[in-house]
Amino acid sequence: MTRSQFLRSAAVGLLLSLTAGPILAAGLAMQGGFEGASGHATAGTAEILMQDGGYIIRLGADFAHDGTAPDATIALGKDGYDETTNLGKLRANEGAQDYALPAGFDPTGYNEVYIWCKKFKVPLGVARLK
Repeated sequence: MTRSQFLRSAAVGLLLSLTAGPILAAGLAMQGGFEGASGHATAGTAEILMQDGGYIIRLGADFAHDGTAPDATIALGKDGYDETTNLGKLRANEGAQDYALPAGFDPTGYNEVYIWCKKFKVPLGVARLK
């Protein structure tokens, strides 16, 4: 490969990386990693994504919860749990899963995703979002 071919190839690669990055990340609003709480093991990633004109909470393929609480639910919080954002029962104790936020709901004022025990009113895991 000649020097000019190399430079042309490098320029094309740089251009593709600069344009592909924002396109791939366009739907991501916030993300964070879970830490267990109240003696429970919770780990993995949580993201809030824009999708089809609304937002979803996506738990990553690496999500895992110990499953020992009687009624684990998922919700948002801002420096603390907000019961008005509870999206219902956690569907699975591990693996990728999506939860749609209500139409018109703007999650940008929130900075946490909670796995919450409704019965005992304690957090089971918290992902702080950035």
